[in-house]
Amino acid sequence: MASFCKNVTKTNWLTGCCILGILVNFVTPGLAAKPEDLQQLNRTGNCPNCDLSYANLNGRNFKGADLQGANLNAATLRGANLTGANLTGATLTNADLRGARFSGANLTNASLAWARVERVRFDQANLTGAILGGSKLAGALDLTGATLPNSQPAFFALPTRQSR
Repeated sequence: MASFCKNVTKTNWLTGCCILGILVNFVTPGLAAKPEDLQQLNRTGNCPNCDLSYANLNGRNFKGADLQGANLNAATLRGANLTGANLTGATLTNADLRGARFSGANLTNASLAWARVERVRFDQANLTGAILGGSKLAGALDLTGATLPNSQPAFFALPTRQSR
């Protein structure tokens, strides 16, 4: 009887692992950038209205790129250069933007909800109508001259840490 119970338990465990593997294969493709959109981005440097969700774009140069309406949900753009890029209406929800540069970028009506913005440069960026819920702009490196969601220019410097 004890031998039978061990075999049943092993069988159930193996069956469960197989089912989980099958489910992951069905769900995962929906959580990734479209390959044809990534190819377009790599080929042209522009990708308006593309699905680039969950893409690893760390350190890439998108200076002046047209990413208007792009889905960059949960994408990683650590250290990326998006200076002067057009991200009007783009979705950057849950994106990892640490160390990225958005100097002079157009982020009008973009969603940056819950994005990681530590050490990000938004100087001279247009954030009019942008959704920033959950994103902590205090962690941004530079907001000098940026137009914030309420259409007011940012004329302040972020506080610096005092050494003890």
